[in-house]
Amino acid sequence: MPAGGRATLYIRSQKEVTPTDMGQPGRVRLSMQGVGVGEYESHLALPEDQRSVVNLVQRVARARQVTVELLDLSKTGHLLERRRVAKLGWTDFPVLVAAGGVTLVGSAAFSEESVIRVLTSGSYAPR
Repeated sequence: MPAGGRATLYIRSQKEVTPTDMGQPGRVRLSMQGVGVGEYESHLALPEDQRSVVNLVQRVARARQVTVELLDLSKTGHLLERRRVAKLGWTDFPVLVAAGGVTLVGSAAFSEESVIRVLTSGSYAPR
């Protein structure tokens, strides 16, 4: 079993907006000027399909002793990575890039077998 490999999993969170005054009737006011300060909050949330892929990749990587770096392109600080992704033309996420440039793109491409194959570069023999 190979040990010490490296890979990168690119994900893209989505902004989720929720009211902060849930359960308090009459507190949320919408007006011509918009929503009052503090009445709504936003945070980044990972869509369900990407969350299940992250769990799968982390589980397989742990079992195969492969280091996987997780990069959320929606978070600030990843400007250079966003430029690289735009240049490569990736529009479906998640994207797993392993050693040698082997890549899986989009949730539909991920299965346990495909993740094992990519993370181990074909050197995995089924048990």
